[in-house]
Amino acid sequence: MAGPCVFCDIVRAEVPAHVVHQDARVFAFLDHSPLLHGHTLVLLREHVESLDDLSDEQTATLFAAVRRMSIAVQRGLGAEGSLVVTNTRISQSVPHVHVHVVPRRKGDGLFS
Repeated sequence: MAGPCVFCDIVRAEVPAHVVHQDARVFAFLDHSPLLHGHTLVLLREHVESLDDLSDEQTATLFAAVRRMSIAVQRGLGAEGSLVVTNTRISQSVPHVHVHVVPRRKGDGLFS
């Protein structure tokens, strides 16, 4: 790791966040600047910079959690679907691989 990582700080509870899920491998919390209500970030506890750097096992662990979070935000918030997205290096705001899970509804204005 090149320098401090705010997501590692959040995982270690050194920086406050609204945590919605955590287990031995995965951590999820609400985005501090959400696109829409319920916008959640899902990441591995282990610091890995980008999607391209994940092993197959890490990828399976992360995306199994992303799938569960997508279902949970849809059910919990009454959404019609979800947007699931990640960036690799370019436009990656924090160099710790993470996946955005955003609950969606028709007419929510996200891409209009």
